[in-house]
Amino acid sequence: MTDEAKYPSLLAERFQIRLPDGLRDRVKAYAERNDRSMNTEIIRVLEAAFPPEGAATPAVDGFELRDWFAGQALNGIVAGYWGNPEMSGLGPREFAEDAYAVADAMMRAREGGA
Repeated sequence: MTDEAKYPSLLAERFQIRLPDGLRDRVKAYAERNDRSMNTEIIRVLEAAFPPEGAATPAVDGFELRDWFAGQALNGIVAGYWGNPEMSGLGPREFAEDAYAVADAMMRAREGGA
C-alpha cells in the first residue's frame, strides 16, 4: 500500500500562513480542550467563514444568529437537565424559552449592551 493510500492527507493542498503573536498558542489550547488537532480547528473556522458557493446560508434559510445561539444554549440546558431533580418539572416549552432568553442576552452582549 502506498503512503498516499494510507495517508490521504498527504495529497491535500498545503498552505503556509503567518500567525500574529499568541494566536498559535490560543488555537493549540482550544484544540486540546476539544480533543482535536490544530489543523481541524482551523479548517472548521475556515469552512464556516467560507461556505461552498451555492450552499444555503442561515439568512437564506431563515436561520439567524439568535437561533444558533439558542440552539447552543439548549444543548447546555438539556445536558444539565438529566439527573437534576430541581429541573424535573420543566418541559420543552420552558427549555425553549430559557434557550432564547440566553440567546437574547448573547445578542445584547454582542452589540455592546448588557
